Amino acid sequence: MIYAAVDTGVWFGTADNYEVEHLDWTGRVTRTARWAGPDLAVTDEQVQRYREYLSAHDYYADYGDRFEREVWPERRAYLPERFPAYESILALPDGRVWIRTYRWQAPGEELHLLDRDGAWQRRLTMPGGSVLLDAGSDWVLILQRDAFDIPTVAVYELVEVVG
Repeated sequence: MIYAAVDTGVWFGTADNYEVEHLDWTGRVTRTARWAGPDLAVTDEQVQRYREYLSAHDYYADYGDRFEREVWPERRAYLPERFPAYESILALPDGRVWIRTYRWQAPGEELHLLDRDGAWQRRLTMPGGSVLLDAGSDWVLILQRDAFDIPTVAVYELVEVVG
């Protein structure tokens, strides 16, 4: 379960699909928000990329041929067949919420802003390598790393992109 409290109740979801529900403080479902997203099924290509990532990782480099025989079968057995649709809900003081898409589903971090009634308002795509720390209706606070892997924190104003 993933949830975020707002002044009118709680937005919650299971991340099994692109849907969250709003419960008022009496426990009654008052709104349902749905949006479109990529297929949640884990593809063979994604599994292959994960295997290649693990086999190239410094920790597993010493395993050599044992990686394919011992490590990979064990790791593969724990991989899910489906990704979650989202990984968190960030409530804003005005009752709107940002829904953070599950990171493996997008090249960068992606968020969807829903208004108080659950209507989709906008999508925000963060550049790869940045991490969202906090967000408002028109700003984001992110952690980024430069070419030398030095972390910096920055606040960016959200502007409408037309085109």
